[in-house]
Amino acid sequence: MDRRQFLKYSTVGAIASFIPARFSPVTASLVDSSGRNVSFTSKNFREGIPTICNLCPARCGVLGFRESGHLAGIQGNPAHPNNRGKICARGVAGVNLTYHPHRLRQPLKHTNGEWQVIGWDEALEIITDQ
Repeated sequence: MDRRQFLKYSTVGAIASFIPARFSPVTASLVDSSGRNVSFTSKNFREGIPTICNLCPARCGVLGFRESGHLAGIQGNPAHPNNRGKICARGVAGVNLTYHPHRLRQPLKHTNGEWQVIGWDEALEIITDQ
């Protein structure tokens, strides 16, 4: 790569990095002072449920938005002193973590090179014995 190509790519990259922040539908401006945001499907306001993100040690304050009984979105809580409305990509991906089809739904035990499904009582006994 020569100098000219480097300058072209870096300029395009710098311009492209500002576009998502400017035109993204999920921004902090969709959350008002009472913690509501707009549903993309029904265009109604959704009430934010304040909680803490447990996906990293920072423990940022977040608002979870529920629609039709399911978690519809996660955004930073503007009233939380730790992150003041900002949230990382890991926190936003919490919705995907909740509803991913391959997430673990029951305890597993590794025996003889393969995983076996066990009950919750057996899993708690194994943990307390160790």
